[in-house]
Amino acid sequence: MKIALLSVHGCPLRMAGTKDVGGMNIYINEISKSLSSISINCQIDIFSRRHDLFDPFIIQINDNVRVIHIPAGPPSLSKTDTYDLLEEFTKTISEFTLKNQITYDYIWSHYWLSGIVGIELKKLWGIPHITTFHTIFSIKQFYNINIETDHKMRSKYEEIISKKVDMIITFSEHEKRWLSQNFKANEKKIKIVYPGVDKNKFYSMNKSYSNEKNRRLKLELLFVGRNETIKGLDVLINSLIKVSNHQQSYQWRLNVVGGEYTDSELIDIKKKIGQDIFSNSINFIPSVTHTKLYEYYDRSDLLIVPSYYESFGLVALESIACSTPVIASNVGGLSIIINPGYNGFLFEAGDDYSLSEIIISMYLRDGNPDWMKIKSLSKNALNHSEMFSWENSAKKIISYMEKLV
Repeated sequence: MKIALLSVHGCPLRMAGTKDVGGMNIYINEISKSLSSISINCQIDIFSRRHDLFDPFIIQINDNVRVIHIPAGPPSLSKTDTYDLLEEFTKTISEFTLKNQITYDYIWSHYWLSGIVGIELKKLWGIPHITTFHTIFSIKQFYNINIETDHKMRSKYEEIISKKVDMIITFSEHEKRWLSQNFKANEKKIKIVYPGVDKNKFYSMNKSYSNEKNRRLKLELLFVGRNETIKGLDVLINSLIKVSNHQQSYQWRLNVVGGEYTDSELIDIKKKIGQDIFSNSINFIPSVTHTKLYEYYDRSDLLIVPSYYESFGLVALESIACSTPVIASNVGGLSIIINPGYNGFLFEAGDDYSLSEIIISMYLRDGNPDWMKIKSLSKNALNHSEMFSWENSAKKIISYMEKLV
């Protein structure tokens, strides 16, 4: 089984948290390695645009998976600007495969830009085309009217791709319904396969909770995500203002990991939340390697995912694998990961008041964190994470692909 995996803007070797780099990059890296590990006959070529002048043309991830960097346009282009380069990207892939006499059994495109390339390559190669959207623009618009603008052709092509491909791999029942109801995609072509989590990278240690000898008075909160409106950091900041106004003895510290915040953005947050709270209770941490994220999950009491929309929410899955409970917006696939009251809590997207009430419920009347409650949530979080693995995801994907032949 040979797969041409298309990811125009999402090279799996780039660091998550930087511009245009997030969960999709991680997903492609992990699922490709898992597919190749459970089937020695599975070979995957990941075609991604060159993002750095010093990128080698081919980088081997393992014996059966390699990244092929396609030189299309200046490396610094944003993902939206690559739309005009898709014809060049497609042509270069075609020429490379012809020159090297490479053939494939499947095309698997990721994101709408890659889906356009996949449609054209299917015409040339005559093989099944599978796609995964990761995010769908009309869903993002539905959940957040103030979302950043995107390419004017995106929604049109997402609908075209959903009708032309042979199979769509999606992460949640919600996205499946959206595709069938709004794009009239054939439900039989849509397969739900949950992402996984690497238990070698994200695992549980013996978390330290407060006791009479070691009284810890602050809740350690964590936010992981890019600096994008849809990630909802504004919702979290507004909720923490409400927590502090409700009871100043409710102490907390928030680590914001990932994202590229400008000085003006930090000044605005400082003005909103207050100089003292900003200086003493919030840390902005630049993007870190995926493996280093473990340290932040492990040292936190709660992960907050206040996104206006998430197709699945890999950070929430990584967090529960580290025994760290999650409070998240009730959107996309997050309700699959979080069982309210068991391993975390859900609130309606954008509702900072409800989020503040959930955070307040993590404290006792005397102002101390309710460590017994948090410890129980933590134990349940780890238990729930056992149902997710990249190996299971890969097995399902292979079985679905084989039925296309």
